[in-house]
Amino acid sequence: IAGYLGVSVLVERIGRRLSTIPFADQSTCQVIDQTRQPLFTNDFRPNPGTSSGAESIVPREISETKNGNLELAGNLYSFSPVESTGWTVVVRQPKAVAYKPVHDLIGNMAVLAGLLMGLAAIFAWLGGIFYRRQTEAARRIEREVIFSEKILANMPVGIAFVDPTSKKFLQANEAFSQMAQRFGGLSQSREIVGATYDDVKIAPVDAIERVLSFGTPFQLIEQPFRDEGDMTHFVNVTLLRLQAADETIQGVLYLVDDRTRDVTLRQELINANAAKDQFLALLSHELRNPLSPVIAMVGELEATSPRSPKLREALEVIRRNVELEARLIDDLLDVTRIAKGKLQLSFEVVDVHEILRRAYEICREDLAKKSIEVKFELDAQGVHVEGDPARLQQVFWNLVKNSVKFTPTNGRITIATSNILPDEIEVRITDTGIGIEPDKIEKIFNAFEQGQTSITRRFGGLGLGLAISKAMVDA
Repeated sequence: IAGYLGVSVLVERIGRRLSTIPFADQSTCQVIDQTRQPLFTNDFRPNPGTSSGAESIVPREISETKNGNLELAGNLYSFSPVESTGWTVVVRQPKAVAYKPVHDLIGNMAVLAGLLMGLAAIFAWLGGIFYRRQTEAARRIEREVIFSEKILANMPVGIAFVDPTSKKFLQANEAFSQMAQRFGGLSQSREIVGATYDDVKIAPVDAIERVLSFGTPFQLIEQPFRDEGDMTHFVNVTLLRLQAADETIQGVLYLVDDRTRDVTLRQELINANAAKDQFLALLSHELRNPLSPVIAMVGELEATSPRSPKLREALEVIRRNVELEARLIDDLLDVTRIAKGKLQLSFEVVDVHEILRRAYEICREDLAKKSIEVKFELDAQGVHVEGDPARLQQVFWNLVKNSVKFTPTNGRITIATSNILPDEIEVRITDTGIGIEPDKIEKIFNAFEQGQTSITRRFGGLGLGLAISKAMVDA
C-alpha cells in the first residue's frame, strides 16, 4: 500500500510539473508505464484507470523502441525512458507544425540566399562593367602612351625633359639627341639621358634658372650654330616650365627646332626677288631708251608728211602702239621703284576734280571709240588735298583706263566724289563692265594679277595698274 501511495504521489507531482510547462502549438505530452498505459489525462491529472485510447495516442512502435523519434500518421513522436521507473515520456506534435520552424528557416534562408545571389549578380554585373571600363581605360592609356611615344620619337623637332633639381635630362627623343651631338657639344659616345643641362651647349647656361624661377618661357629665334663639318644651322630654341595641377614644378621642357632649310629657302627667295627686280629695272631702262627717239620721229613725220590719209593712219597706229609700249615699260619701272622703296613723291595742294578731268581727257579718245557714256557726279565741296599731282593723276588714269577696257560698247562709266567727313574726299569710279568676282578682290591688287588667265588673253595688259595705284595710295 505504501508503494502504491508513493507512486500516486509521484505521478501527481509529475502531472503538476508538466501542467506548468508551455508546450508548443498542438503538442501533447504523455507518460506511459510498462504496459503502455498513460499515467495522465489530457490535463495532466492522474489517470484513474486504463485508457482505451492509449493505443491510438501512443503507437506500438514506441514501446518497442523506448527512445528516439518516430514519424507516423502525419505526427512526429519524440520519446525517452524515465530512469528506474520503466515509464516512457512521449511528446506528440503534428508533423507540419513540428517542421514549420525548419521550413520557415529554410524559406527565410532561401529568400536570403536569393537576395544574396541577386546582390552577387548585381555586383558581378557592376564589377563586369567596372572591369570592362578599367580595361578599356587601360587600353586607351596604353594606346595614348604608345601614340605619344611614336609621335615624340618621329618628330623632327627635338624634345627633351629636364629635371628641375639635378638639371639632368630624364627623357629625350632621337631628334634632340642627334642635334645635341651634332652642334650641341655632346659626345657621340654619350647618351643624352643622364647628361646634364650644361653638357648640351645650345641654350644659354643661365636660361634654365630664369625659367624655373620666374616661369617665363625662354626663346631664341633662328640662332646660328656650327656643327663639326663647319655647316651653319639656324635653330629655334624654347624652354618651358612645366607645372602640375597643384603648381608644383615638374621640370623644364627643352625644344630645339632646326630651321636651316626654311632660312636657306627664304634667303634664296629674297635673293631671287632682288635679282628679278634688278633684271626688270635693267630691262625696262634698256627697252625705254630706244622708244623716246621713235616717239619723237613719229611726231615729226606727222607734222611734215603729206596730207595722205593712209600715211597719217599708219603714223597714228605707230604712235599709239609705241606710246602703249612706253606706258607698259613705265609701269615696270614703277614696280621696281616701289619694290626697292625708291618711289619718290612730290607733295603739294591739288584739286581732285581737276585731276579727275585730266585723267578723263587722256582716255577721251578710247571712250569715243567704244561709244561709252561718262557721267560726272562731283558732289564733294572740299576738293583740295595734299598729294603728288602726277602720281594722283596716274592712279585716276589707271582706274578710268580699267573701266574703259572692261566695259563693253555703249556702256556707261560714272565718276563721283563726296565728302564723307569734312576733311576727307571719296572718289568712286563705277562702270557697267564685266565686274570682279568676290574671291578675286584681294588678288587684283597684286602685281601681274588679273584674276584669271582668260581675262589676260582677251583684254591684254600686265596686271600692274592696280598694284601700282595701291602702292602709290599707301605711300
